Amino acid sequence: MEVGPQTRKLLLQKKVKLGSLICKTEDYVVANRCFRCSRFNHRFRDCRVEETCPLCAGRHKLRECTSSPTEFKCINCLTYNKYNQNKNICTNHSSLDKNCPSLQAILEKQGKSRITETADFRNTNTIHCNRSNKMRTQIKCIQVNLQHSTITTDNLMKIIEEYSTDILCIQEPYTIQTKMAGISKKYKIFASGEGRIQAAIVLTNNQVDNILIKQLSDEDTVVL
Repeated sequence: MEVGPQTRKLLLQKKVKLGSLICKTEDYVVANRCFRCSRFNHRFRDCRVEETCPLCAGRHKLRECTSSPTEFKCINCLTYNKYNQNKNICTNHSSLDKNCPSLQAILEKQGKSRITETADFRNTNTIHCNRSNKMRTQIKCIQVNLQHSTITTDNLMKIIEEYSTDILCIQEPYTIQTKMAGISKKYKIFASGEGRIQAAIVLTNNQVDNILIKQLSDEDTVVL
């Protein structure tokens, strides 16, 4: 959610009660990442360099990658080491790794910048795909824990129809014999693993480009 500086200060100092849950709050900061070259500070439409795999840093598309996790390389950390030979950082991870040193540096920098600019937070429920003032396309997202409930799943189906939601990020979906149930077959369901599914992503908008990153997905995590 988006709040002013005074409200932000109070939220960070205290905890928030949501139903029966007591939750802590933190700043929501995301990195501006290009999904063509896997580098930061520009978007796909502005990219001028060669396509780079986000898993192994090879010169091929993500869907063509055959590297195992032990062969992953981060193009951002490789680039950093190239220009900072006296301060090398680890490169043995994908550029999608949330613990990537380059990603953490970007997030820390952006976090400090936003605090200085009176906490200009972004709405976590809306992804802005085009930041132009003349034309802005939005993707509506819902993140929800269904607690394996068929009733909650039915209510969710009504909500996404009412609000024209594009993407569902689901925790603890309703399942029957390890398979998701209750979700309309007209939607694309992404889940992984062979056990009981604990996480899934559902695309209700067919115009959203997608690819499941199997190397980083399992019963508890889904990466698109």
